[in-house]
Amino acid sequence: SDAVLRYLVMAINPDESTDAADRSLLNIMLSFEGQTFWLQSDFLEAPLNHAELARIVSSAMEKFGIEKCVKLYITDNAEYCHKSYTDILSKMYPDMLWVPCAAHFVSLCAGTWQTFFELTNKFLHLMRRLFKKKTTASRRRRWIEFLKRHGNQSPRQPPRPGFTRRTALFTAVNYYLEFLEFIYDFVSEERETCGTSYIDELCDIFREKSSLSQLEIELS
Repeated sequence: SDAVLRYLVMAINPDESTDAADRSLLNIMLSFEGQTFWLQSDFLEAPLNHAELARIVSSAMEKFGIEKCVKLYITDNAEYCHKSYTDILSKMYPDMLWVPCAAHFVSLCAGTWQTFFELTNKFLHLMRRLFKKKTTASRRRRWIEFLKRHGNQSPRQPPRPGFTRRTALFTAVNYYLEFLEFIYDFVSEERETCGTSYIDELCDIFREKSSLSQLEIELS
């Protein structure tokens, strides 16, 4: 009923996420009484702009019949997100207010903080290349076999390439810190069979004691 629905809060995630097939999409979430639900996902054929974002949001609300009861429009602080509200949605739904997303703000702060760890950023970039998609199956298999040979009977797969989310980034940091002592020997073996410039760069980090010490500190 309208009495039940009038306090619904729709939270919009305008970031261009990707699905398992690497297709860009926009997720729309609906929050109500402390719980958040997935409403719908829309595949994006082109970079998102304010007009397209407003069109998708308004279509979703009208599709589910909630356009009269949604009171908050929550997005990140990107210009096109805010503009979708000021230029279009605020005029279509005058009772709806725009609220910047606190999680996106924290993410921006984390991104700024991350820039101070240059060596870690370089290391993660090289590790991402080490386990890139073209070599995922064979090299990841060799990595698991390597860990087993060195006493780890329950080795875990390395993080998937592409640390585009903060949670994925911190997961990768924790993973490589845990297995840091094994990486140099593994990379050295890989260098003997399929040496590349990024493998050479990884070896250089581990051979230089000051760089390795700094990396351990930064990862920790």
